[in-house]
Amino acid sequence: MQLTTLLSLLALAAASANAASLSGRANPKVNEYPKDNCVNTDGSNKPTWHHAPAMCKCVKMDKSTFSAYVVAPPGQRATFFSDDNCQDRFREKRNGEDCVLLSQPERKIASILMESPWGC
Repeated sequence: MQLTTLLSLLALAAASANAASLSGRANPKVNEYPKDNCVNTDGSNKPTWHHAPAMCKCVKMDKSTFSAYVVAPPGQRATFFSDDNCQDRFREKRNGEDCVLLSQPERKIASILMESPWGC
């Protein structure tokens, strides 16, 4: 009985590790950049602002930011808002990583919220 429990725990740990490796990142991240292709003015990928957002904490984008590199690990999603306080939801990105333009033709992204797929 104990061997079965141990094997089940090992299989669960292996599955979790495999899921984390699929996205390439285990922790949520939002990096802000002054140019629209997630690079700094000197051409580097060093962000102007770096956020390691806690689950369900609103991250307000700086007014001088043009793009953000967003990482939503497995089991989380990034939800984008057109206001500063994560109220006017208009788009979400499921787990993964992506460079996001903050001034899109259809709507400007002013804040980002990391949440579980079931919400906060």
